[in-house]
Formats: sequence, C-alpha cells, structure tokens
Amino acid sequence: MTQVTPIRDLKGYLEPEQVEKLIEASSNPRDMLLVRIPWRTGIRVSELIGIKISDIDFHSRAITIKVQKMRKKSGKPVERRRVVPIDQGTLDMVKEYLEWRKQFPYRGALLFPITRQRVDQIFWKLGRRAGIKEIGDPAVSHIEICILTICATPLPSTALKKV
Repeated sequence: MTQVTPIRDLKGYLEPEQVEKLIEASSNPRDMLLVRIPWRTGIRVSELIGIKISDIDFHSRAITIKVQKMRKKSGKPVERRRVVPIDQGTLDMVKEYLEWRKQFPYRGALLFPITRQRVDQIFWKLGRRAGIKEIGDPAVSHIEICILTICATPLPSTALKKV
C-alpha cells in the first residue's frame, strides 16, 4: 500500500489587518502603493512593477495589466492583457505618489522603476516595522497579499471590458 504524505497548510497570504499594518509602517507614498495596489487589485508583484503610468485609466478606474509570455512550441513571445478595476482611494494615492515622485530624477514611463528583488526588500522592511514575522518566511516571500482581501467596491461597467 502506498503511503500518502499530507500537504502542509502553507499560509500564502496576509490578513487585512496585517496589510493595514504594512501600509501604516510605510514611510513614503511609494511603499504604501507597493502594498495597496496588489491588495486592492489582486495583481502579482511581477505585474505591479511592469505597470506604466499610461496603463492607468483614471476615468474608468482601471489598470491594464500586460504580461509577456513565451510560447512553448514556437518560442515566440505573446503579450496578454487584462483590465483590472481599481478603487478611487487607491487612484488618489497614485496621484499623490506621482506628485511626490517629481522630486527624483527618474522621468520614465514605469509607475515603479524598481526590481522585484527591491520590492521583496521593501516588503521585508515593512514587515519588520509592523511586527509581521510571516513576511520573512520563504513561503510568502513573494507576498501574494491579495488572496482574501479583494476590494468590495462595486466595479464600474467600463472596467469589465476585454482588451
């Protein structure tokens, strides 16, 4: 008879209270948004750092997420897009961040001109400040903080369109 190994229950998300602690521990608008956008939209960190300012539609309250994947058979890159709704409070924070960012020399198109590794460092730093030890755990090092806490704001009908 084959013995079945039980699967450990790995907690790969943060509770809403923990996310709020991370935001409160933030010392600047960039760090607040790095936590809030994935939490309120459900996007991954790799998608977050690829967002361009032009991908944000302030009128429709939506972000176009572009992901480039390689096809297995042909080896050719394929760009996939999806539109993700975003709440007005987060959009207001984006506007505040863009104003704050003007003091720095970067003038490129990316919303966050940083690497995934730098995002992980920022999350780890915020976790220490907030007293959340789970962030140092490799099981949640990628911080998929959005799993249980998707925004309860009603979606605008324009945010549901397919690109």
